[in-house]
Amino acid sequence: MVQAWDSPAPDENKEHEKSAWQLGQTAIAQTFSTVLQKAWLLPVEQMEPTLDSALPPPSCVNDASVLLEFILRSITSMEEITHMKVFELVVIWADIIAYWDSWEEEEDQGVFNAIKEAVSFHQRFDSSGFFLKMLPSQSANGSQSSVISRVSSFVTRAIAAYPSATWRACSCIHTLLHAPDFSLGAEDTRMTLAVTFGEATFSYFKGVSDSPAGIWKPLLLAISSCYICYPDAIQQVLCKDDGNGYTAWASALAQVSSSSFTPGLSSESEIKLAILTLATVIERLLALSMGGTKVLQDCYISLMESCIHLKDVQEDG
Repeated sequence: MVQAWDSPAPDENKEHEKSAWQLGQTAIAQTFSTVLQKAWLLPVEQMEPTLDSALPPPSCVNDASVLLEFILRSITSMEEITHMKVFELVVIWADIIAYWDSWEEEEDQGVFNAIKEAVSFHQRFDSSGFFLKMLPSQSANGSQSSVISRVSSFVTRAIAAYPSATWRACSCIHTLLHAPDFSLGAEDTRMTLAVTFGEATFSYFKGVSDSPAGIWKPLLLAISSCYICYPDAIQQVLCKDDGNGYTAWASALAQVSSSSFTPGLSSESEIKLAILTLATVIERLLALSMGGTKVLQDCYISLMESCIHLKDVQEDG
């Protein structure tokens, strides 16, 4: 049903058709909400006090995530959010995926898509910062954490799960660090996420750093996203186990950003991130009195090439 309804919506100028299509989408979303409420919320409400965990079993997590994504995408008002119990469903879903460990490509795609839609929903409707509030978990340990933190736990573990999960997880890192409104008294949460993501991505990168590979690009750009947010903290992460970790990352980033690397930077956002990061790295290397080193020269050359590449992409676009 989701796949059938996901065909292109009517044009905006076809007002009657657009209205009918929206009504249909809302009706389907309500049906999906009812299904998820019975699967997730009802067991929690009926949980016996003696049970260690009120979390529903993580079966069909991909299909359930597809349904939740559709619901989140369909919401147009706060009234619908309340009626469909969207916040309640998101909390349980985030709890489930936080402890997910049965990695399989066909079972994970829907989760990654739902994560990006959840962040979009947060931007549109979560004016109170609900996604960033500390909430009790229904898991056995009963700890408190935010929806964003639970989702980030899934993303962190996905980095090393399998190659396509690495790409998807790194894409989610950019979204989770830069899309939520961390100004709502949760800047510490953002820094914690950046450090956690930085540790996980750099740890995995070190295991594949012997020779250049395509998987370098998502990993190094994800570290760049973390670094742009908190340069000092991420530099400490990179140097924690190896004093040369920072320069090793900078050198690899210069390689990925060069015109000769495959797969090279392709989108405007990737190129802009690389330019911003390389410029910051060059300033840091100069401050560390590394002006004559090869790593600085490589970063400078890649910065110039990336600027030219960005201009070409913008002109073609």
